[in-house]
Amino acid sequence: MCHGAGDPVVDVLADQAETRGPGQHLTPDPVPVVRRAGWDNAGATQDLTPNLIKTTSAYLDVRLVNPTRYIDLGKQNAVALLTDGRADAPANPWVPWSVIGAIRIQDGQELQFTVDTFRTQVRLTGITFAEDPAHPVSWLRDVQLQWWDTRAGLWKDGPKLLSDAGAVHTHTFEPLFSSHFRLRTTGGGVWPVGNIRLGELAFHGTVVGNSHRDVLEGNELAVLFDDRDDDVRDIVEDSTAADIQIGGAAVGTRCLRLKKAVERYPTSRAPFGHAMHDWDFRIVENPGAPGEYRYLQFAWKALSPATSGISVRLGPAKSAPVFSASIGDSHWPPQTSMVEKQFEGPVPADWKVVHIDLWKFTAGVVKVVDQLALRSNGDGALFDGFVLARTETALPNLPWPRST
Repeated sequence: MCHGAGDPVVDVLADQAETRGPGQHLTPDPVPVVRRAGWDNAGATQDLTPNLIKTTSAYLDVRLVNPTRYIDLGKQNAVALLTDGRADAPANPWVPWSVIGAIRIQDGQELQFTVDTFRTQVRLTGITFAEDPAHPVSWLRDVQLQWWDTRAGLWKDGPKLLSDAGAVHTHTFEPLFSSHFRLRTTGGGVWPVGNIRLGELAFHGTVVGNSHRDVLEGNELAVLFDDRDDDVRDIVEDSTAADIQIGGAAVGTRCLRLKKAVERYPTSRAPFGHAMHDWDFRIVENPGAPGEYRYLQFAWKALSPATSGISVRLGPAKSAPVFSASIGDSHWPPQTSMVEKQFEGPVPADWKVVHIDLWKFTAGVVKVVDQLALRSNGDGALFDGFVLARTETALPNLPWPRST
């Protein structure tokens, strides 16, 4: 069993009596015997329902990091079994044994179990693990819970979840507010010990609402991307055609790059489709409520003289209508873009700011924005400074030519 660093310990140097010959003396054995005090922090077991994982339609993933390799849980068992309200464990473990056996902690590799509510902020107050009583060696006795701080843009440590209580154990703690959580090693060895054999994973707490940091803070401006890689991870991950370029940006130090002529959508995740993390915006005539906006602004430019067209598409990920802004010979297929604004003139070789009154432009037809898709023709393109604003005066005044 692995235990977390920093837990209270009592170290006892034990003398081991041995049978020795004449003239030999007993010497202390330098190997310490360790006894942990107050190690188990499981509390009263809570019901498996209601479960925030199911309420928010959160998706679950297991990944091996350094390098990153995603493990498809659905190949082992039906993922719905983890939130069906029953403690019964499936016959198969959740992670292939070949993955468990390949973890090389000396190379910084580790396994992480992520619970992602995607675009819903929750107030998490506890977690219940219902594990397979037939395989106690695989019980998750020693787990570090981490939560994503959306304002700071980094993972932070929550409590260590430590238990010798049995197959079903609940851990309660001071509320954590986030939309992304993960379980990982507390340090010191391979995690999990054995495998993961959960019959149910229940998150306890309440739903708060939209998880975008600017919505949470009630800001007039929602920054969709300017200098934070995490904001566009859905576009660049698992892609050889899109990445983050450092330097040469319109705003700050980074910009989003299509490296070649391509049409790029966010990675699809059930049940959200090709949507962006933390995006759940409403386009209205008179914004006032959290998550409501009207005006869009961004900057674009050609990657090379060979680029003949650029287009940006925003709207709902799973239903029409959507809208697009295009210049040059770049156009989305008619069935994928209901409203299109075509800008005149050549594809800009230098940064140019695009400014759109979304309510007026779409005649109030496009009401939801949770997807960003990009397109370029001929060669690649650069994009930067994506923002939504409640009022036109709240938009940043960038020192480049503006198209309206």
